[in-house]
Amino acid sequence: MALLWPLLLLTAILHIVTLILSIKENEKRHGSILGIVTSVLAWIPFLGMVMHIASTIVLMMDAAKTKSDVHFFDHDDYHDRGYNYDFGDSSGSDSGGGSD
Repeated sequence: MALLWPLLLLTAILHIVTLILSIKENEKRHGSILGIVTSVLAWIPFLGMVMHIASTIVLMMDAAKTKSDVHFFDHDDYHDRGYNYDFGDSSGSDSGGGSD
C-alpha cells in the first residue's frame, strides 16, 4: 500500500499542469482545482473515496461543456463559396454504359 502514495503526488502534479493549461486557454478550472484538493486529501480513507467520485463527476461535466475546436462541414457555407458539388445529372438516368 505504501507504494501507491507517489501516485497521489503524480496526480496532483498532473492536475496542476491541467490547471495551468486551463488558465492559459481560458477554459473551466473547477475540475482541476477539485482534483488538486482530492490529491491532497485522498490519504484519508472515506473522504478520499468520496472526493475521487466528486472529482470524476466534475471533471466529466467540465469536459462535456468545454468548447470544441472541431469544425464540421457546413453545406450552406460550401455552396455560398461557389463550389460545385453536383457529381452528376439529377434526372436519375443511369449513364454507366452497361447493356440493357
